Amino acid sequence: MLFRSATTAEGLATLKEALQGGTRRTAIRAIGRIERPELIGLVAAAIHDGVGIRAEAANALAQMAKTPEAVADVQELLLGRAKTDADLGTWESWGEIAAALGRLNYDTAAQVSAAEAVLTSALPSPDSMGDVETAAMIGAVRGLESLARTVRARKLPPLGERTWDLLRWAATAQRPAADPRSAMTRRLAMAALVTGNQATGSIPERGLNDADVEVRRFAAVALGTDARVDDRDRVLKIALADKEPRVRLEALRGWGRFLQKTSCEIGRAHV
Repeated sequence: MLFRSATTAEGLATLKEALQGGTRRTAIRAIGRIERPELIGLVAAAIHDGVGIRAEAANALAQMAKTPEAVADVQELLLGRAKTDADLGTWESWGEIAAALGRLNYDTAAQVSAAEAVLTSALPSPDSMGDVETAAMIGAVRGLESLARTVRARKLPPLGERTWDLLRWAATAQRPAADPRSAMTRRLAMAALVTGNQATGSIPERGLNDADVEVRRFAAVALGTDARVDDRDRVLKIALADKEPRVRLEALRGWGRFLQKTSCEIGRAHV
């Protein structure tokens, strides 16, 4: 109801009133969906509210950042809140801030670099995997997956090699296995690697051994990219034999690009 009337002057007045009451979270969500940069000021203060409210505010701010000026303003707000949440150890909130930070449509390499530095701070390296804040990690990979797409679409300088190394580890590490968000983390990390043509070496084969179907599908997609993959022909055969049709379909696309001229029988056998 709030959202449907939000584009009129009366509707905006209702939203402003709702921001002061028990429907604050709903009002913030509705304002974000309007996607009007001039309304950022209505939501900005909520970035310092309680955990649930500020997560909603972060998402709304990212939705409203539709101009270069708005992107710069929202990035400053999110960077400041991310630092505060990191200092306080409020990682659930930090993860939502990180995801929003990665979604902004940046125009400059400096903006990308600032976001990248914050996001990679939550990605553990192999020797630190025992001490993982899962909420922070999944927020970081959500943000980096979005950031990788923005960098590619806007032809900005690529993300750093250390970032890709950390994403390769996040895409293939199986811990913490008890947390259901672990699979989502691997999916998003593998998706980011595919976007950046960085699912290199043994990463696709390792992804094809994952229990999660979507991780295996993204690993199969990687086999059809320009990434430097170890023993691509052999790994494509593994993907073509996967029990999941979606994985086999992506493998067929890779086979069509790299092997069709030399190995027709493989393609016919797996159609």
